[in-house]
Amino acid sequence: HDVPTLTDWSLVALMGYLLVAVPFLTGVWLRARLPQLLPAWGLLWLPLLPVSQVIVPLQNRMADRYLWWSVLGLALLLVWLCERWPRVGTASSLLLLVGWTATTTERAALFGDSALVFADATRKTTESGVAPYQLAMALEAQGAPDSARAAYEEVWRRSRGGKHESARRATNNLARLEARQGRLERAEAVLRRGLEHFPQDPLMRDNLERV
Repeated sequence: HDVPTLTDWSLVALMGYLLVAVPFLTGVWLRARLPQLLPAWGLLWLPLLPVSQVIVPLQNRMADRYLWWSVLGLALLLVWLCERWPRVGTASSLLLLVGWTATTTERAALFGDSALVFADATRKTTESGVAPYQLAMALEAQGAPDSARAAYEEVWRRSRGGKHESARRATNNLARLEARQGRLERAEAVLRRGLEHFPQDPLMRDNLERV
């Protein structure tokens, strides 16, 4: 996903810090009446420090593994709720469990197909050329050349003149796809466009000679 690095104070930055500070201060204030709140806060936020960008602007795009630990923070509050108000706690726990199960099922189905997951990533991004590039390769592997061609062209559209490294790889892949379809003139045009932005690319020059 496209994640901008915030370098100046803004409403978004302020809300991010408040999201961390307010529950902590509330837990300190209510530590005698609600001792579970501070441990729950710690279980929620400490695993997320490497990816939250609150302490340092570290963009870790493989954050799923940290989310498992954070679930324990909410689970601790649910345990307290079940002890304090058993019916409300049990109903809340069951509702949350059903929601998590449904969401997990949907995500599992999405991640079970390369084309589906990279199409989802392409829809959720506007700048990254990696998502459409991976989508194009998945579609090509599934035998959908027209859709793959459109995805490779999307890489170039996002690249804004070959600024992304993915545009270099997409050029060679798209030219190969066009050549396999017998569209040599189109393959040549794709490679010449690529060489305008990557004139020293040896693979691109070699492919152009072959075409």
